[in-house]
Amino acid sequence: SDPADADTRAEAERLARHLGTPGEPDAARGFVLLSASYEAAVPRLEEDYERRELLTSLARIYDDELDDPRRALVTHERLLALDPTEPAPLEAMDELAVLLGDWPKVIEVLEKRLENVPDMEGADILRRIARTKLEMLDDATSAADAYERALTLDGDHAPTIDRLIEIYEAGPGEGK
Repeated sequence: SDPADADTRAEAERLARHLGTPGEPDAARGFVLLSASYEAAVPRLEEDYERRELLTSLARIYDDELDDPRRALVTHERLLALDPTEPAPLEAMDELAVLLGDWPKVIEVLEKRLENVPDMEGADILRRIARTKLEMLDDATSAADAYERALTLDGDHAPTIDRLIEIYEAGPGEGK
């Protein structure tokens, strides 16, 4: 069987669902075996599009079937490495990093998203970076830097200006 073939993967996933007993400790056993098989197949695939399809399936299995958001996140990172301009892995990585409370990873992902978006969307992303740095990492200085970068893209955004003023008035070392 060819794991690069979509029909083969669909059938393998259907069978994996039936290997375990729902509600029992072995319920995910089929997907554990299937994910190991997919992992072994990825390096053997010659075409990037085949690797992308298999890694996409693998990420979904880790996230949806095995409830392993960390491995799903790592798999989406591997997907992103195949095509850094593809937005889907970044969006999934963003959601998974938030779910995991991995705030440095959230910021890293948002910074990567900045590379391929128009200015107004970039300003929104920078404001989110600033909020994350301020509220989750208690880093007012870096938050102020991100808000300042947002203002270079959207200079008339009053809430950004207000937030910067609050940070400046709080003084050095104040998080919120």
